[in-house]
Amino acid sequence: MVESKGAFGENGKKPHRYPTETRSQAIELYNGCQSEYRSNEKAAKHTACLLGIGSYDSVLSWAGQYKIDSDCSQGLGALWKYQTEYAKQLNYTACKLETSNTPQRTSATCY
Repeated sequence: MVESKGAFGENGKKPHRYPTETRSQAIELYNGCQSEYRSNEKAAKHTACLLGIGSYDSVLSWAGQYKIDSDCSQGLGALWKYQTEYAKQLNYTACKLETSNTPQRTSATCY
């Protein structure tokens, strides 16, 4: 009897639909043509069309992950995470102060 592995490969991970080379080309092309378009989506659609990629969301995802990875390799990932958490705390504190000083406002106005 033959055992079926389903959608997963021998290593237990789902194989990528597009090869690494195609993804690298897409990231390079997307980053290169971003300034020519008014939105990231249009640049991603252009890239996907040129390379025959089914969804421009894939291009956006790959480019976003590339940016995260490159920022983290430069040590900015931890700093960005710290700043995000600090900003959330400041927003929460400001919101608490605002609602405690003005009883007619509800907490729904704070984000």
